[in-house]
Amino acid sequence: MTTQAAPQAPPFCPNPECVFHLKPTGWKYDLDGEFYRKNPPHRVQRFVCCSCGRHFSEQTFRTT
Repeated sequence: MTTQAAPQAPPFCPNPECVFHLKPTGWKYDLDGEFYRKNPPHRVQRFVCCSCGRHFSEQTFRTT
């Protein structure tokens, strides 16, 4: 049995038109489900910005 790492908290809203893009002070987000991939990491957490409503995943901020 493998364990999954806890989802990383997103650092800011990825929407360039959001007031919290690159300025996360006071920013709030909600969990918005997850999706599964064939390759690791198999489970990817989804989020939604409470300010602009943009949906995004933990993969949005990954560099690999």
